[in-house]
Amino acid sequence: SLWSDKPEGEELSNWLCSELIQCGQHGVPAVVLHLSRGLNPPPLNSLGLNRIKRAVEIAEKYKVNIALENLRNLDYLDYVMQNISSQRLGFCYDSGHNNCFNPEIDVLKAYRDRLFALHLNDNYGDEDTHLLPFDGTVDWTKVINNLKAINYQSAVSLEVQMDRHPMYADLSAEEYLSRAFNRAERIEQLILV
Repeated sequence: SLWSDKPEGEELSNWLCSELIQCGQHGVPAVVLHLSRGLNPPPLNSLGLNRIKRAVEIAEKYKVNIALENLRNLDYLDYVMQNISSQRLGFCYDSGHNNCFNPEIDVLKAYRDRLFALHLNDNYGDEDTHLLPFDGTVDWTKVINNLKAINYQSAVSLEVQMDRHPMYADLSAEEYLSRAFNRAERIEQLILV
């Protein structure tokens, strides 16, 4: 974890900075970053914040956007967004995480003005199953309205997995991908209406 005072925290920080340089050198416009991991990540601290500041400085130099993903604990996202101001630091909205980890918070609305990327998927609110959009309980009307409010015109990106739920067991890979493509197109059309 970037928040860890153990050697692996510094190793992860160095790796992240190296990857950002590589992205910049190869024209990769953005990376998505998880700020914490698991049920009991290290507490928020200045060491982790300084590591993220260093990464943001590199992102600015190499013209790479860092999109922070909403995870189980939103405190990390809030802390970094409140303490680091940069045009290169933004938000990756994961609809499935929002639905199963903190459905009472409209995290997309809170950070939609800093939205860099989407990880759209669905679930039933109990597990992060990465279902296709509209196959679970995500409030897609709310998601679409938030995207409309900022005139979202970037990529509609799904983060879905065929093998995480039995409802897709009888589909071939081609059928699943076709269904996924159709769902992404449907979301795109709903945003444009």
